[in-house]
Formats: sequence, structure tokens, C-alpha cells
Amino acid sequence: MKKTITMGTGNETVMIYYGKMEWLYGPETNVVQKIMVPEEYQESNLDYFKFFNYVFNEYDVSVPGSDTVDGRTAYLLETKPKEGKDEDNLLDGIRIWVDEETWIPLKYEIYLGPQRMEIEIRNLKINTGIQDSEFVFDVPEGAEVVAMNFECLTKA
Repeated sequence: MKKTITMGTGNETVMIYYGKMEWLYGPETNVVQKIMVPEEYQESNLDYFKFFNYVFNEYDVSVPGSDTVDGRTAYLLETKPKEGKDEDNLLDGIRIWVDEETWIPLKYEIYLGPQRMEIEIRNLKINTGIQDSEFVFDVPEGAEVVAMNFECLTKA
């Protein structure tokens, strides 16, 4: 089960995933996307190991030291595309801060040309006795619910 609240410039999105169903809600559009997740993409197939496997296969990785993210000590990983890889299909670089205790990525910086995207995990809590009810999505009053096709999303 996973619940993510993403705060951006002037907007906030909520994503709740509990194995078979994923709900995405953007209050600025008042639209709820309901996505049935096929069995082959549930739980064990949705993990950080695949991401790190991709990074280690396609990029040279260095560990220049450690840093602090949201009060937690993290190893800093820096990447650059490996020599001979098809650089047209790769990012210019990725920086990843990995929590020293849990090994969960806490922050990413992704570079492509002049563009930079930053993702940061704050208030990380893992298996803290959170009630299952926290992962039940209640559709906000008046919101439009749109059923999405998972296969179309994975091909995009």
C-alpha cells in the first residue's frame, strides 16, 4: 500500500495504491482517475530495485559522499551515461539521495539538457502501524471519476 501527496506550484495531487487499484486525484481539475492494475504489475513488480537496476546498467554511478534530506542521513549517488550507450535515450544525469537506514530513495534530481526535475520525500514513515483505512480513497463530492486503461498508460 502506498499513499503519495504531491505538492506543486499552486496544486496538490493525491495518489493511493493498494495492490489492485490506483486512485489519482487532482483538485484543480476535480477529476479522479481510477486505474485497475493488472496482476503482473502489482506489488512485487513495483519496486525500487528495477529502477536501480536500470540506473546501474545504463549509467556510471559514483558516491561522492553523504548528505541530509529532511533530517535523515542519505548516501548521495551521482550518475552520468555510460560510454557507448545510446545517449539519445538517456537522461544527462541523475542524482539520488538514498536513506542510510532504510535504503529508500529520499530525493531525486533528474537532468535533461537545461531542464531539471526534483522529487523529494518528506516525513518518511515506514510500516508505522498506519490503519488500512488511510488507503481507502473517498471520492470528493462533485468530482468526475474516469476509469483509465492501465495498458494504455504503460505504453505512453
